[in-house]
Amino acid sequence: MINRLVVPLSFHWTFWYNELCVKDVDWVMNIQKLFEVTTAAEFLEAYSKMKLPSTLPQGASYYFFKKGIRPIWEEEPNKGAGAWEMIIDIRPNHDLNLVWSDLLFSVISDGLNELLMYLCGITCNVRRGFLKIAIWTVKITPKNHGYIIQIGKILQNIQKVYGIKSIKYKIHERSSYNGIN
Repeated sequence: MINRLVVPLSFHWTFWYNELCVKDVDWVMNIQKLFEVTTAAEFLEAYSKMKLPSTLPQGASYYFFKKGIRPIWEEEPNKGAGAWEMIIDIRPNHDLNLVWSDLLFSVISDGLNELLMYLCGITCNVRRGFLKIAIWTVKITPKNHGYIIQIGKILQNIQKVYGIKSIKYKIHERSSYNGIN
């Protein structure tokens, strides 16, 4: 018998998926829970079973959220909160999959350290001609504002590495804050 080292994740996480909904279909009814992961091995197994974002149909989305948080704007702790969004043009020689996987591995490896406390999850949305990757955060307060800005600064580094066109913070109620100050 082989004894395997169990490496627990700092948080338990859930992978979700949905495809483009037909108009008038309840979006919440279309979302599917794919996997729950609590260890590094469970994460790697789940990740290996998933299609790469570049192979998903237009309108499809992946979500990776802390357990107990559904990727729904209208529910706590997402209600009134927001997300750092990166828009990535789909073009030859631009590896969209690496941006998504780099963020996933940063989250599960504690690469974001104490910033994970202010993160609800990350999303990957396939749209016509572009991919939108977002880090959903908790509501901004005077106490956590600096931490939310730090998350954006980390994304600025990713933006430079991958040549991502735009990055902005958007409140889930559809107004947005452009830039990082």
